[in-house]
Amino acid sequence: MSMKNRVAALLKQLNEGLFDKENVMALTFLSAVAGEGVFLLGPPGVAKSLVARRLKFAFASGSVFEYLMNRFSTPDELFGPVSIAKLKEQDAYERNVAGFLPTASIVFLDEIWKAGPAIQNALLTVLNEKIFRNGDKDVAVPLKALISASNGLPAKGEGLEALWDRFLVRVKVGGVENDDAFIEMIESASSGLEDAVDKNLKITESEYAAWNAAIDAIKLGDAARRVILHLRNEAIPERNRKEENENSPLCASDRRWKKTVRLLRASAFLNGRNAVDLADCFLLKHCLWDDDACAEEVSRMIRLAVCKQILPDASCCNELREELPSLLQTIMNETHTLTDTRSEEAKTVSEEYYALRKGDALLYMKKEAYDSLSAVPTTASLYKMKRLGSGYLSRNQAQIIREKLEGFAVSCDDKTIDLESAFVFDRSARLRTGSAPFCVAVDGEDFRVDTKTVGERRRHTAPATEARERVWDDKTQGYLDRIGEVRSGYDDFVRRGAQRLAGNLFACDADLEAMRIYAAEAKKECEELEMQILEIRHTYKKIKPGSILLH
Repeated sequence: MSMKNRVAALLKQLNEGLFDKENVMALTFLSAVAGEGVFLLGPPGVAKSLVARRLKFAFASGSVFEYLMNRFSTPDELFGPVSIAKLKEQDAYERNVAGFLPTASIVFLDEIWKAGPAIQNALLTVLNEKIFRNGDKDVAVPLKALISASNGLPAKGEGLEALWDRFLVRVKVGGVENDDAFIEMIESASSGLEDAVDKNLKITESEYAAWNAAIDAIKLGDAARRVILHLRNEAIPERNRKEENENSPLCASDRRWKKTVRLLRASAFLNGRNAVDLADCFLLKHCLWDDDACAEEVSRMIRLAVCKQILPDASCCNELREELPSLLQTIMNETHTLTDTRSEEAKTVSEEYYALRKGDALLYMKKEAYDSLSAVPTTASLYKMKRLGSGYLSRNQAQIIREKLEGFAVSCDDKTIDLESAFVFDRSARLRTGSAPFCVAVDGEDFRVDTKTVGERRRHTAPATEARERVWDDKTQGYLDRIGEVRSGYDDFVRRGAQRLAGNLFACDADLEAMRIYAAEAKKECEELEMQILEIRHTYKKIKPGSILLH
């Protein structure tokens, strides 16, 4: 029987009596093979202790130690009482460890954060070095897995950080979610404590030692290296730089990274491979979170990092995003021209005056005086406009007014004259050209002349030549073909990813769903690029000769 088939059969039998806890059991078993501590986070009554009790059935020999911690727990209760005989006869401070934690291969400590400092210090050495200091002797412990559990994380500021860091694998455990499994669980008469594991599947001590030697020889593939380096050098620092994460940074020590890689190697080995696969890298999500609030965020970060490595090369999409604007600009340059005959000229008032403005001041000068201005000052008349309103005058009266005033606008018929406005002499002033176009210096102060725009701006269109259009057709079709290949690659990516995860003993359905979502988003980007390309093609094919006045 192959390694993978044996482990799959063993896990199936370990899950007898457990319901909807396959992934929890698989991760706990993997941690035991790798010799790492596991922390189970979840409320009471969700089978955390049952997972630990059933894990012992995976091994042909060994013992289990289980203890519920409280604020008053003493080292004696975990590590054994002090030997009174040796203390009296040999003046040696040693513990009788038989039947206690130092002699157990599987240890389950419930409510571990209630442990006092003396227990914490001893556990640090046991977890990290597999050594228990008994009196003046270092005793090797046969510990394969120390499983701890609680319904909460260690409180900050109580010195529990070092102990928390020793638990490499951190798993959230919930109640039974699947309805069929829930009904089966409440109807089951089994306690789940019966050992129904085939003896031929159980792991012997010699096998366990050989497996650990083989795990150390497993290679870390290039893709797995890229995932790890991306997380360590880019994703995690970028996440920590965000203002909202300032008080809850992710911190993974070198020791944690080293132990995490060994866990990935153990996964590859138990899956019957000689190198870490990208599917193994999904396990990182159980090793890098520190705070319950960021656990889901870390899962998304790691799934994204893995998906980017499994996904077919999408660099062509990035290249197209940069090329398409240039292609569109080329098309517009070759099919559209712009003519602009617009110019600015002085705007006349009543055909013979120009308006001069400076702030709220408004004056008028005659057109011929303006046209004769130069840099040399000359004396000229300035006027103001007098609003006369409308009235009915005889032609004789109108003539008298005309002689009195320099000029005014009139409309007349056979009977009446309608007086609208008149320009009244204001003063004489020294005038010359101003410091800018359409400016008049009045006694040394610049006044701006009212102006108007004449001429027009037009866009002229002309279809491309047939030869040029064929070039663009070939280019846009090439773009569409490249995107089509990437899109089909995404479909293949999901298929291959599903095969990888379905064949991995320690993956979960959520990882596969994350891959499907990632592929769907990537395909949507492809569709958007396709629409841009088709719009560009439509742009040059619909062009007809003509011109448009631009405002």
